[in-house]
Amino acid sequence: MLRKHAAVSLRHWAHVLWKARESRYVQALLYKLATLDRRMLTIAEISTFIYSALLLTEGFGLLLLKRWAEHLTVLITTSFIPLELFTLGRRFSIPRAIVLLINLAVVWYLSTRLWRERTIRE
Repeated sequence: MLRKHAAVSLRHWAHVLWKARESRYVQALLYKLATLDRRMLTIAEISTFIYSALLLTEGFGLLLLKRWAEHLTVLITTSFIPLELFTLGRRFSIPRAIVLLINLAVVWYLSTRLWRERTIRE
């Protein structure tokens, strides 16, 4: 409550979140969270930790202009393609297809850029 309008802002967000609980997406998320068992929660925690460590390593590598970080970026970006194909196969939608195409274009661009730099060095 250090700011003048903090109480108003808190009241607003409490109202928004209270209304949001009626959303089918929020209901589905709450249901999934409520049905998580200890084993699945542990798997989610470990997966989140590993993914965060991987992205942190990639970020520092890119910041330090390391070549391996560029390859790691291509690998991480490519790793999303099977998930995107799976979700697109389950239920096709134009936005999902666009995300898949963008991801494929990014992987293609990064791969060709790395390949060109490699051939120039040799």
